[in-house]
Amino acid sequence: MSETARHILLVTGCPRSGTTALVRLLNTHPSVAIGMERYTRRLLDEHHLEADLFTPDRFATFVEGDCNRVSFDARATQAACAKAQTATVIGDKSPNPVEVFEAAEAMDGEVSVIMILRSPRAVARSFQVRAERAKTDPAAAQYWPASRDYKRGIKAFNRSVEATLEFANRLRGDADLSRRVRFKVVSYEDLFRNRDEADSLFAFLGIRSDDADGIAAIYEESAVLSGMRKAPLIDLAVALWAKRRDYARALDLAQMAA
Repeated sequence: MSETARHILLVTGCPRSGTTALVRLLNTHPSVAIGMERYTRRLLDEHHLEADLFTPDRFATFVEGDCNRVSFDARATQAACAKAQTATVIGDKSPNPVEVFEAAEAMDGEVSVIMILRSPRAVARSFQVRAERAKTDPAAAQYWPASRDYKRGIKAFNRSVEATLEFANRLRGDADLSRRVRFKVVSYEDLFRNRDEADSLFAFLGIRSDDADGIAAIYEESAVLSGMRKAPLIDLAVALWAKRRDYARALDLAQMAA
């Protein structure tokens, strides 16, 4: 396969918005190889990702500064590395939308970006669950401090929807950029509620979802995890602070044709 036939994909979203679930879904397809924060350290340090990072040999080779070793050695990333030679879509996910958008704009050649949006209530609650766990689990606190609670979640959510709208506006206003960068917004709730949304997702990448193996298991797991108990304090905070109007405008992008 020629390098020009290979498609680069960047997946992003606010932390705790479902980027991992989205990548797991995409990676059920034999032609898709997406890392789990394979280049996040490089992205945050440089705000730039060269297209050469997504050639099969480089993608499968750890270089200091790419990410932490845990991310590279993770089962999902190693599985992506193992099929990179034959994949037609190769890329990475990072829960840092601003930096991902900047990297996509600066990248030489064509790139696709998928942004996943999740409801502010779900994001805030997930932040809080992680924060509560950190209070009693020192190991968990190393990766998610107790201070990163629902308030931080709402702030992260607001930044992500603002960045999404700004990026979409830049694409609309720059014909050359819009030719190089293809952009798709996905609603977490719609994607994991409606199996047809997966078909649309794979079609955006130019591949058939029928060839994927394991989609049903992903949907079964997401259904189990989707229930949320009431959290009045968090719900009130979301109602007061979350930029729900921007969220609605960003969701409108998900209804647009790819």
